[in-house]
Amino acid sequence: MKKFLLLIVSVMFIISLYSCSDDNEHLLNGQWQLNTISDHNNDNIQYVDTVYYSFQRAAVFSFTVVNRYDHHNKDGKGVSYGYVDFPAENKVHILIDRAFANENFLHLSGWDSCDKIFNIDSADKFYLVLSDDEKIYTFKRF
Repeated sequence: MKKFLLLIVSVMFIISLYSCSDDNEHLLNGQWQLNTISDHNNDNIQYVDTVYYSFQRAAVFSFTVVNRYDHHNKDGKGVSYGYVDFPAENKVHILIDRAFANENFLHLSGWDSCDKIFNIDSADKFYLVLSDDEKIYTFKRF
């Protein structure tokens, strides 16, 4: 009986540790509005209010409110789709599928490639901060 009770207590303890873990995959799920793109020194901050990302499981949807008369956006579209995975702790890999990417995605997003790995600097219910070697991207939940 004591061994059985010890087994039950051990299983409950392991479950409680797992449920209290910082699960970035879970925190990223939902809709996010990009607020700023900055360099690591905060010398150059670009304020953004027209770019939105939606993370759901292993997919990402990007929507950008665009001016169809903008010379960078000749097609008037701002929708892109892609895939998400988590290659390591506090890392997110986002791959925007070129077959489903707005032709101006890179310009509109501030990315230099459709295939990016970001550090998850912080994530909670309201704010998200991603970074790469050159830039810091801050989001708020939408």
